[in-house]
Amino acid sequence: MHDLHNEIQQKISISNDLYNSTSNVHKKLQEFKGEKVSIHVRPGRFPPGTVKKLHARHLGLFQASWKIWTNAYELDLLKDMGISLVFTVEDLTLYHEPINHPAVFPTS
Repeated sequence: MHDLHNEIQQKISISNDLYNSTSNVHKKLQEFKGEKVSIHVRPGRFPPGTVKKLHARHLGLFQASWKIWTNAYELDLLKDMGISLVFTVEDLTLYHEPINHPAVFPTS
């Protein structure tokens, strides 16, 4: 009975490893080390009755001040926003400076 139990545990472990390797192919670990981020705001974050249909869905540029866990960061938000300071990585987007290319016009 113990041999059967060990064999089943090994098969389950192999199956779980195969599943994890195929499901994690498209996932990428994002880390923000004091960079500026914009946040995707879901209406459920605000107190009831304060969110309107035409409010902005993205707010930004805030500093990612403290890493709480691998998928959660605390941001430096304004005090009067009335929402939690902690956001998950899926709600954060890294801010990139706009690239200014010199305008090239043909001379005649």
